[in-house]
Amino acid sequence: MLDIRRTIGLLMVLSFGCGDEEMATPSADYVSAFYTGVFALEVGAFDRADASLSRALSMEPDEPAAWANRGVLRLRRGDYEGAAKDLETARSLMTESGDIAMLQGLVERSRGQSDAAIAFFEEAAQQGLVKARYALMKEVERRGGAGSEDEVWAQLEVLIRQVPDNPALWLERARQAGKRDDEEALRASVEKLGEWAEGWPDAARVQLRSLQGEMEGGSEVAVQAMFLHNVLLRDPMYRRALDALIVPAERLGDPIVEFLKFNAPQAMPAPADLDMHFEPEPVVGLEGSDWQVLKPFWSKEEVGVVAASASQVRGMGGIALDFPDVSGMGGMLAVDWNNDFALDLALVGAEGFRLFRRAEDGGIEDVTDSIGLNEEEIAGVWGADVEMDGDVDFVLGRSTGPPLVLQNNGDGSFVARELFGNVDGLRGFVWVDCDGDGDPDAAMLDREGQLIEAINERAGVFTPGAKKAVNGVALSAGDLDRDGRLERVVVDRDGAVMAVSQGEMRTLIQADSTAGPAPLLIADLDNNGALDLVFGKRAFLASEEAYHALDLQARVTGVADLTGDGRLDLLGISDADEALQLVNRGNLAYHWQAIRPVGGRAFGDGRINALGLGAEVELRSGAFYQKQVVMDPVVHFGLGTYTGADLVRIVWPNGMPQVEFDLEVDQVARAVQRLKGSCPWVFAHNGSEMVFVTDFLWRSPLGMRINAQVVAGIDQTEDWVKVRGDQLIAQNGVYDIRITGELWETHFVDWVSLVAVDHPEGTAIFVDERFARVAPSLEIYATTQPRSFAVVKDDRGRDVTDRVRARDGQYVDTFGRGIYQGVTREHYVEVAVGDEVPREGPLWLVGQGWIHPTDSSINVALGQGSHPPPQGLSLHVFDGADWRVAHPDLGFPAGKRKTVLIDLSGVFPRDVPRKFRLQTNLEIYWDRLAWAVPLEDSVMTVQSVPLARAQLRYRGFSQVAEADASSPEVPDYHALGGTSQMWRDLVGYYTRYGDVKPLLAQVDDRYAIVNAGDEIQLLFVALPDPGELVRDFVLKGDGWVKDGDYNTAFSTTVLPLPAHGVLSYDRVPATLEDDPVFKRNAEDWQRFHTRYVTPDWFDRALRNDRP
Repeated sequence: MLDIRRTIGLLMVLSFGCGDEEMATPSADYVSAFYTGVFALEVGAFDRADASLSRALSMEPDEPAAWANRGVLRLRRGDYEGAAKDLETARSLMTESGDIAMLQGLVERSRGQSDAAIAFFEEAAQQGLVKARYALMKEVERRGGAGSEDEVWAQLEVLIRQVPDNPALWLERARQAGKRDDEEALRASVEKLGEWAEGWPDAARVQLRSLQGEMEGGSEVAVQAMFLHNVLLRDPMYRRALDALIVPAERLGDPIVEFLKFNAPQAMPAPADLDMHFEPEPVVGLEGSDWQVLKPFWSKEEVGVVAASASQVRGMGGIALDFPDVSGMGGMLAVDWNNDFALDLALVGAEGFRLFRRAEDGGIEDVTDSIGLNEEEIAGVWGADVEMDGDVDFVLGRSTGPPLVLQNNGDGSFVARELFGNVDGLRGFVWVDCDGDGDPDAAMLDREGQLIEAINERAGVFTPGAKKAVNGVALSAGDLDRDGRLERVVVDRDGAVMAVSQGEMRTLIQADSTAGPAPLLIADLDNNGALDLVFGKRAFLASEEAYHALDLQARVTGVADLTGDGRLDLLGISDADEALQLVNRGNLAYHWQAIRPVGGRAFGDGRINALGLGAEVELRSGAFYQKQVVMDPVVHFGLGTYTGADLVRIVWPNGMPQVEFDLEVDQVARAVQRLKGSCPWVFAHNGSEMVFVTDFLWRSPLGMRINAQVVAGIDQTEDWVKVRGDQLIAQNGVYDIRITGELWETHFVDWVSLVAVDHPEGTAIFVDERFARVAPSLEIYATTQPRSFAVVKDDRGRDVTDRVRARDGQYVDTFGRGIYQGVTREHYVEVAVGDEVPREGPLWLVGQGWIHPTDSSINVALGQGSHPPPQGLSLHVFDGADWRVAHPDLGFPAGKRKTVLIDLSGVFPRDVPRKFRLQTNLEIYWDRLAWAVPLEDSVMTVQSVPLARAQLRYRGFSQVAEADASSPEVPDYHALGGTSQMWRDLVGYYTRYGDVKPLLAQVDDRYAIVNAGDEIQLLFVALPDPGELVRDFVLKGDGWVKDGDYNTAFSTTVLPLPAHGVLSYDRVPATLEDDPVFKRNAEDWQRFHTRYVTPDWFDRALRNDRP
């Protein structure tokens, strides 16, 4: 729709605004600033969007699209006055723009000015904008009043004439006809809907029959039409139809992605460099004439060559191996399999499979014997992180039979598995997302040349996908048409090169059918921005219209920038079996961007393989979009005439997105270590502002894997957290608490309650906020004010008493980092109790701090090989001679800013200095360690606080910051980082925005289903002042959290729905209608859960295919 709308808008500008005046061409700096601003807005980088759009406006203040886009930014930030001002400026520069008028209408609607919104929508609708007319119709209906029903119908009839083949529009017409008791229009609308019904889900066809049974009109027809709409939301075709009509509430307006007054910048590749050629040069150190394969071999600073002949393998870094007959193009793989950020080597040849690693002295050593692999008939080797646990596994193609996967255990050992049983004799392999669900799948060629896909169901499970008889001899993948979808590209035995995507196959070129064993290489050789093809002794330079053949003087087996000039060179074998490098000599000085993805740190992370293999990299240069998958240590983009990349988004192999601006030409992009899951966050109004309290519902993660085989059960769904009195102060007669979803999670919130706890000055109250196998009691405890211990030391004897004396954000962090996030070496803090602490009677340890958690994928990795398992806190007491275990498994703090209560009563032997240790191998950061004496419950007065209002609404995502590496990420409620879809959200039905109080009233499996970016605002009726007592609060809740981690069970979808009494989460999701929770509460999916979420906007954030 955007292209059509923009054409209409531009025609109107030419007709009304500019006469015959020629449109100007903006500077490259302006184009960069404009598009950086637009797409920073789309990926949720608000600060960068603001800076870039403001810079664009300072350079060229007469382009209305820039003003309009800054208005969208301010609208998304909730600055309605600023948005209105910027849009009015845009309007003054182009009075006849429907896009601008539409945005003005959205601003007025957002601030409750219905009449003004209607006026703007009407103006935009008159200029042909379908979405504007639809918004006009819905706003008129919402406002109501005399004549509104006729006005709605009139607008709907215009829409039907504009877009007559939109099923969502015809369903709306059926609903409106039912409201009007217009039986003729109702019958016509329902009959029209029947034209699309054959492709609908079964539940939709059932609902259509219900609608067909209500042909007499009235309110029941409108209800049945809404039910059909809700059911159809799961249908992709229907969602596309709806996208053409509406601006989703979560988006709050779409930016204008093309100039309104300036000439449009280039959005296609530059012309191919048809005068380029390759100069053959011998490879130094590889003299002789019996070479078979050459491939690039990267070090940290440079790229060299590794080569195989009939008897040996030689290469940079001192590689010198006697190894006979490397097996074709799949016989040599350079990859970092042990995550030490140095390339290792895997070989297949006459001696079978051999594995080598870089030694500490820089040499290379054979470690094959440690694998215990006895297979000899191996035809090839490829690398992929098949279970997505942060390391590279090996896929071995047997001569016949199914492939063998060597699962990397992360400790130097491997386990052999068969995962692709429908492949007989693997000959080609690429690790790429075939079905568009975010995780990579396996595309393979078998020995008969069939292209076979294995769909990744996550957690190391694959199901058979498409199978095509293509007679393939070579396989690769790339986004050849720049639509954001990675195509599988195959060369058949006759030399035809074909691209396969979304079940369709198209022929690209005719290559050389006599090339012999050769890989298919996909790379931008001339830097024009289009991916070229290389097979055998020919290259095919891509332009927007065609491929242009270029003959080469070698059979090409590798590609890399060997000379460091930004042009990709080729490696190959001459007709005389000489090792050659073909140096790229181009005529057109196009620009380029090389990116070196690095998967995090060597220690304390472990979520992503070292080279980021399998990551997807998207790049925007002005209006130009490209995408590549990481297959080598360096990802090379040609930019054509664009001088740099405005924005790069990397979606790492664990699904974590990361956006980079201002990358240097050849720059390392290191994965940022951010939590992608950690439960919903609680904010409270302290009388002046909203402040972060802690996270919530930590005790009931759905589908969390303990290891590859075991999914954790759900023993407790209820959670209590303390809210200090200074954090929650009544304003206008209510206490204001917000629960936000901001990470890659879906939340099922079943019940929320607040209690006020009044207690005397000089006392304190706590709840035990631990996560443990044996869950702590849900109670409120009164104690004396906590006091510091005498001396606290770490396990190396360093005094850390001052670090844990007060809750001040100064954390104990002396235990280092392990290989994986969340787990480190075994360590402890040792506490000398001191003489002032009572020796008789009850005594508690009050520990306050936070935990850096693992996740499902890390747990899978830890469960392989010989890694020590995570160990929660244990309490050890000194008995005068040694240390004995007093409590073996106390769990750990359940998130950020949490308190743990540990009973020390009776644990110390008499006549011995009282000392204890808190021991663990988890990353637990103590802020305060103190002691307190428990008091009788009678010192407290506990009152329930009535819930006045519970509203679910869209908010967006807080900016987060950590003070240092020892501190947790803390969100700032008042600094929105963005409102665009930040994560690849779990697919399914969520609760519509509005009143959710009935869903939170009691524990009954009727819950609010909350997505990332959503917020529940809870307003509780303020209680009378407690007088001389101190008032704190406890927020209670019940529910579940499911994250999107690739190894979390069923992490693609909202289904299956959780329920109390169901302790396991292993029921394979079927349809919604088959789910037991739905069956018990089906009416909730008609009244409440009517919002359907997919990751479409996340996928398309940087693309040009926008509705």
